[in-house]
Amino acid sequence: MGYWSEVDIAIWERENERHLSSKFGISCIELCQLDYEIESDDGVIYHYRVVFNK
Repeated sequence: MGYWSEVDIAIWERENERHLSSKFGISCIELCQLDYEIESDDGVIYHYRVVFNK
């Protein structure tokens, strides 16, 4: 994977974190401290299904 692909993925992940944290009413830092996974069947997010691990 090239440098710009990695940058694009990092930006996408930060946007996801910002969106999710606002939906949950917590900060991005608090969200990053949680162990969670966003589930998707085909890699495209149509809706969020967030699974929190113990």
